[in-house]
Amino acid sequence: MIIRRTVYGLLLLGMIVFHIFYSGAAAWYLLILTILLPLISLAFTLPSKRKTDIAFDIPESVNIGDEAHASVTVKGNSFLPIGCLSFSFELINKMTGRGNSKKKLKIYGCQNSSITFPVRTDECGRIKCELTKLKTLDYLGLFNHTYRKKQVLFINVFPIPAPPSPIPELPLGDLMGITSKPKPGGGFAEDYDIRGYRPGDPINLIHWKLTSKRDDIMIREPLITERGKALLTFNLYGDSAVLAQTFGCLAWCVLWLLRYSIQPHIKWYDNLNGCERTVQVASHIELLSLLIQLFSSRVPPTGKSVSGVKYDGFAWQYHITVMSFEDTHP
Repeated sequence: MIIRRTVYGLLLLGMIVFHIFYSGAAAWYLLILTILLPLISLAFTLPSKRKTDIAFDIPESVNIGDEAHASVTVKGNSFLPIGCLSFSFELINKMTGRGNSKKKLKIYGCQNSSITFPVRTDECGRIKCELTKLKTLDYLGLFNHTYRKKQVLFINVFPIPAPPSPIPELPLGDLMGITSKPKPGGGFAEDYDIRGYRPGDPINLIHWKLTSKRDDIMIREPLITERGKALLTFNLYGDSAVLAQTFGCLAWCVLWLLRYSIQPHIKWYDNLNGCERTVQVASHIELLSLLIQLFSSRVPPTGKSVSGVKYDGFAWQYHITVMSFEDTHP
């Protein structure tokens, strides 16, 4: 734009000099035409600017290594084409921090046009795609109209589930077996056990029929049933290759356990906040939500490991590494 304005200024200066040294009508007409050209260009361009729709589209999710493209579609609703549309396009992986250099692109004289950009999917993560400095120019390139609202979209690049080698043994007897225990805090339960009265037991738990048959007061103790719990642990740090392998193995293990109707707990150390995190995954959708959550924060190259740490309350515990799977509870 600076070059165009400089050229126009030199042209206007030349017309003024020509008008001074040449007294003919042609010099006057050329000077007036040079002065009116920007106004005419602006008058024809403004309606096109107001009636131009710009849409930004990108796939919501892909697998690592898949081909993906972002597209910018320009649709003009006036009979005149747009003089010039310019914008900057930037990609940043929120998990690894890798960003592509900003690309400044221009589309000239379009009425209905679409342009696509390749998106790198060679590493897992949540990629922020942003259109900035979006503006349209008039036909002479002397004036511009800037769209202040930024257009930001995200694409999730998921790992390909990869099984360990060898596949670990799963103690189905411990994980699928159902055990009963007293319900914490009491309350109503379909299953219950009969025991003797203890000081502090509420009156509404008294089994009156059995109490009338015996000399002792008998109590209905509510019971809850539960299965053995499975725990998967992993380390949340490393470069992009290590993270891709870790998430791929994690996804495979979770889906593998879900096929046996086992809802695993997942534990890792959050190096950014300095604490351990634990979630339970009950479906494929919850697995994807967990991965998106992990993709949305910067992952450091090094950090604290949870390998070899024993956790109580689990019938089966397994630690995931990028090279192998080590069963911590054989």
